[in-house]
Order: sequence, then C-alpha cells, then structure tokens
Amino acid sequence: MDLVCVGAIAGSFGVKGEVRLKSFCAEPAAIGDYAPLTDEAGRSFDVTITRAIKNGLSARLSGVASKEAADALRGTRLFAPARPFTGAGLTTNITTPICWDLRCWTPAAPSWDR
Repeated sequence: MDLVCVGAIAGSFGVKGEVRLKSFCAEPAAIGDYAPLTDEAGRSFDVTITRAIKNGLSARLSGVASKEAADALRGTRLFAPARPFTGAGLTTNITTPICWDLRCWTPAAPSWDR
C-alpha cells in the first residue's frame, strides 16, 4: 500500500502523554481526519487533536499514556494511505505531486525531496 507522510511527532506536550504534532496538511487540524495513522515501523495510532499550539498541534495518540512514551516518539513520521484525499467537496488525484513543508512526494519517486 502506498503511504503519504502527513505529519511528524515533535516531542511530548505536558505530562499526561500528549504529543506535539507537526502537521503537513494544508489545514493542519485535518491530520486527525486521516486516522488511524501509521509510522515507519507499522505501528498504528488513532489521533485526537486536543488544541492548537505554537508551531503545531497538541494531540493524544492511542497507546501513548505517559510523557516518557511521548518523548520516545520524537521524530516519528506519521503516514496515511495514499487514497484520494477529499475535503470541502474537492478531490486530489494522488498521481500528482503532493507538497507540504517544502517537501514533495510522488508515486514515481516515493521519497521526500527538498
């Protein structure tokens, strides 16, 4: 299955296991709409956005219950299936390049280029 990187975990937020989430989606909070998200190791996370914070979002991830567990995920990239993304009645064809945060992904070259 083809995957698209939709965000990354920047570290913990608070002491109750929330993470600081960097979203690569055009509408940052929309990252929760693509849950469950997976990491490169194949772990799956349900995502609940709790609030907007400076330079990102605060979120709860399933299976992350402590600050230490959230800290251990720092740098983890989160992926969604490369299915047509929909929103506000619009559909993006996944065969076209998708760009977030100055990085592009295409099915022909599935690596991130700057």
